[in-house]
Amino acid sequence: MGSSLEVQWKYSFIIKKNLNLIAHNSHIGDARETGSRRAREINIGQLVRERFGIANTFNIGFTTYTGTVTAADSWDMDPNFKRVRPSLDESVEFLLHEALINNSTMINDGQYFLLFRSNNPSVILSKELHTELHKKRLERAIGVIYRPRTERQSHYFDANLSTQFDCVIHVDVTRALRPLEMHPAWEQAEKEHIPDTFPMNV
Repeated sequence: MGSSLEVQWKYSFIIKKNLNLIAHNSHIGDARETGSRRAREINIGQLVRERFGIANTFNIGFTTYTGTVTAADSWDMDPNFKRVRPSLDESVEFLLHEALINNSTMINDGQYFLLFRSNNPSVILSKELHTELHKKRLERAIGVIYRPRTERQSHYFDANLSTQFDCVIHVDVTRALRPLEMHPAWEQAEKEHIPDTFPMNV
């Protein structure tokens, strides 16, 4: 994986373009700032920072409190329309949700971003924000698979958010992407879903 990244990086300099990698949070966020460090697991986020230097990179994470998602029950299974459970009280997603509902200027939009690090020295950053979100908290990862019944065991891990990512975009209530190839089970589940209106369209 590392050698492939290096080839792409060198090519991006030749054509004078930035290299953009798109992946799930668990792959993009620096693994050294999560429970993966104890398990000696590495990911793209860690490799990119190690090989090219943090000043030459910028990673963005996404969080959500609740909503819907298109995901499968297991590998090699068809995607389904699933409701995302409200995040656990001890999670970073819950903290960001609470910040939203306690701020009347943001509540109608339901989304905002947090900047922890910038490659532009003129950007003013909040040390208080960085310190608070560097505290170890649970973080939820939802990818190809989502298993609500075993969500705590299957999807949560410990993380230091403000050093795992350079920036985080929080979308309080997400909506599932419609599959390019529609499946009957997905369509039926969408019809049966009664959307949560909070904090938008109340």
